[in-house]
Amino acid sequence: MNMGIQSNKHLKENNMKPQIFKVCLYYGGEIPNEQRYTPSIEVARKWVTESEHGTIENQNNILIQ
Repeated sequence: MNMGIQSNKHLKENNMKPQIFKVCLYYGGEIPNEQRYTPSIEVARKWVTESEHGTIENQNNILIQ
């Protein structure tokens, strides 16, 4: 099942409004750092594991674990 669809289903079941997460990815100079945006915390966490270091922020600029 597509992660985006699964996340939207979860939001609807729990009456939660969708969020967009800002993901800052750092690669230690190997390739340029980048920022990405996603409504899925699972996708955000996957991206962080693929970089050397990364942070995830919610729409209120609070860092997410």
